[in-house]
Amino acid sequence: MLSEREAQPLSLTTICRTRIRQLIGRKRLKEITSLPLPLFLNNFIAFSQ
Repeated sequence: MLSEREAQPLSLTTICRTRIRQLIGRKRLKEITSLPLPLFLNNFIAFSQ
């Protein structure tokens, strides 16, 4: 029997957000808001939406 995670793949949005956060690194995640990005993208990366 497939687990629920295997039965339903992650959305492209989730995959992108996860990869961006991996590239930024844990130590720098607190500095996301200081990036020169639109507020929407800062919130997206920070899981604020």
